[in-house]
Amino acid sequence: MPVRTTPGLRCDTRRVGEEARDRASNGSGPAVSLLWFRRDLRVHDLPALAAAVGGGPVVPCFVFDDRLISRGRFPSPERTGFMLGCLAELRESLRELGSELHLRRGDPAEVLVELAGLAGAERVHFTRDVNPWATRRDREVGEALAGAGVASASGCSSSARGHACTP
Repeated sequence: MPVRTTPGLRCDTRRVGEEARDRASNGSGPAVSLLWFRRDLRVHDLPALAAAVGGGPVVPCFVFDDRLISRGRFPSPERTGFMLGCLAELRESLRELGSELHLRRGDPAEVLVELAGLAGAERVHFTRDVNPWATRRDREVGEALAGAGVASASGCSSSARGHACTP
């Protein structure tokens, strides 16, 4: 499946390949970013999305992590079904904006490094999750991305501001 980006707030879609990576790396085009959707499966009122599109083309993605879906603390068909419905709505919202939600399955640290390489992304944006398991996962993801030369940027959810979500 080709990787498509969403430039700026206009959300025009284009295919990212060698040409886009070349433009970004030689300074003739804006840097590509990934937007890693997790709990906040929406396009409105999402600070991570605003930060991502402010920097150039964006590749929206979601990673199915088996540790949460089938081996997590509360695995359930109902929970998974609800999440799939939310992802379908998010995909439709992104398509209305001229983009595509890229779905992958696996360890987020590995998947995001691979997807960043395919897209030529220089940064991965995501909403900070403050529970201990997610904090460990995010640290692992950040270390894997850094090892691949990709920056990570986490920010608060609009619903978490003023609570436990502090930089």
